[in-house]
Amino acid sequence: MIPGPFICLSIFAIDSILFNVNLPYWARGVLDEPAHALTMALVLVALPRRPSRDFVISALICSVILDADHLPILFHTGWLEPATGRPDTHSLVVVVLVAVAGAAFRVDRPVIAGIVTGLLVHLGRDLATGTVPLLWPAVSEQFHVPYLAYALTLICLAAFAAGRPPIPVFLRFHGRPGS
Repeated sequence: MIPGPFICLSIFAIDSILFNVNLPYWARGVLDEPAHALTMALVLVALPRRPSRDFVISALICSVILDADHLPILFHTGWLEPATGRPDTHSLVVVVLVAVAGAAFRVDRPVIAGIVTGLLVHLGRDLATGTVPLLWPAVSEQFHVPYLAYALTLICLAAFAAGRPPIPVFLRFHGRPGS
């Protein structure tokens, strides 16, 4: 079991390193990905109702997988490399396209909801820790929100989670698949 306040403090510890230590690009990613997963975990433990297993798994995976678009940058391929900020695939159009594709292929609603939630939580963290082409391709501008807004959101989520029993680690679900 992982309590919300511990998750919140873990994210702050990771971000303290990311903001204060000059790390190579790959090392920043090694630290940033767990912070994305922890942010999603904090959202999950703060929810008023326990979500389904399918929702939890898809949300956790998609809160991290969006950064797969950084791999071409890591290997200097020239593909998807932004002039500034995050790659263009870090935009709301990707979230909409994934949701539409999921509906078109009749993916279960909890899975689609988890995917969209994971992607949106990922973008929320990225908005606070850098810049994001949120409205690409309609607008090429990079967007940012102050880290303080993200930090206060985390603290509120941790406070909601503190008054509730912690959710078991997502791999320990019992019962039928999808329950």
